[in-house]
Amino acid sequence: LHLKFPETAAFNDLLLDIYGAVRYGVGKPLLHIMDAVLAMEGNGPGSKGTPRRMNLLLASEDALALDYTAIQCTDLDFNRALHIKNGFDGRFGLNSPQEIDIVGERPADVRINNYKRPKTSAMENAVWLLNSTFIKNLLTDRPVPQSAACTLCYQCPKVCPAEAIHKDDKGRGVPSIDYAACIRCYCCMEICPEGAMDKQQGLLGRVIFR
Repeated sequence: LHLKFPETAAFNDLLLDIYGAVRYGVGKPLLHIMDAVLAMEGNGPGSKGTPRRMNLLLASEDALALDYTAIQCTDLDFNRALHIKNGFDGRFGLNSPQEIDIVGERPADVRINNYKRPKTSAMENAVWLLNSTFIKNLLTDRPVPQSAACTLCYQCPKVCPAEAIHKDDKGRGVPSIDYAACIRCYCCMEICPEGAMDKQQGLLGRVIFR
C-alpha cells in the first residue's frame, strides 16, 4: 500500500480508513495491545534505529486512544502523527484527547524525555513538488546500501514493494537501486539484518538545507 499511497498525508488517511473498516466491520469490541517495553528512537526502521527502554505495556479498545496515550509517554508532538490528529473528528467516537480515560499509570509519571525523532528531509511533505520523479530524487531522503556492512544477502529486493532493488550488476558489492522506481518506504532499511542501508538526503536537499 506504500506504493499506492506514497505521500505522508495520503498514507495516514489510509491508516484511518483501514482502522474504520476493521472497527465497524468486525461488529464486536477489539483489543489493541502495544508492546512498549523496548521502543525505538531515531532513524529507524530496523537496526538503524536506537533501542530505548520504556518498560510499558499499553492496551485499549480504541486504537487512536492507544496511539495518542503512547505518544504522551514521550515528549513528542502528537500533531505530527497525522493519523492521530485527523482521527479526532468523531468518525471513531473520539473528538478530543480529553475524552480518553486513563487506567493505571499516568503518562506524565512515566514520560521519557529527549526522545529522538528521525531525521527527515525538510521537503518530505511538499507533495506538490514530489509529484515529479526528477524532483523527488533531488530532494527526498533515499536508501543507500553501504558496502562495508552489506553481505549481499538480498533480503531487500524480496520486501521491496516497488521492485526497485536488484542484484549487484556493477561489481560494487551492494544491491542496485532504481531510484526512479523507489517510493521511499524504507522497507529495505527495516529488513536489512546488517543495518547496511543508510538514509541519504537528495543532492538538492543537501545543498539547500545543509
